Amino acid sequence: EFRTNYLSYIHLIKAFLPFFQRRNSGAMVFTSSTTSIVPIIRCGNYGASKAALHHFLMVLRQNMKDASSDVRIIEIFPPSVQTELHDARHQPDLKNGAQIGMPLEDFTEAAHNAIIRGEEDIVIGAAEEWYYPFEPLRHGRFTELVEKLRDYGK
Repeated sequence: EFRTNYLSYIHLIKAFLPFFQRRNSGAMVFTSSTTSIVPIIRCGNYGASKAALHHFLMVLRQNMKDASSDVRIIEIFPPSVQTELHDARHQPDLKNGAQIGMPLEDFTEAAHNAIIRGEEDIVIGAAEEWYYPFEPLRHGRFTELVEKLRDYGK
């Protein structure tokens, strides 16, 4: 899971970010998870891989801002979505797993609309319940730390 959910994104960033930086435009979109914020016992490795990605994207986004870059770093926090991920083949212990979450079409429309609006942290549906109690404070503290570290460099 770490290879898929973290390292693959790092390789994509290394491959494509220089292209976007040369153009000073574009967007890179990443699928995160609220398990990066609030762990779930049944998927500890998954949550840890998404937490690593989330942490890295916060820093990458700040680096783009510090470089006055117009490259957007977009992180999507989806709710559970009705896909094959929850079906009996992949998670046989879940009762009616294929019915868990919001319909895929609704999710993709919400994500697309948020990207068009220019959002950078896209939190959709039930994910809001887990994101908003924690992340605004965390982002604020991160920004404070960035400013303090800048002050030390002066």
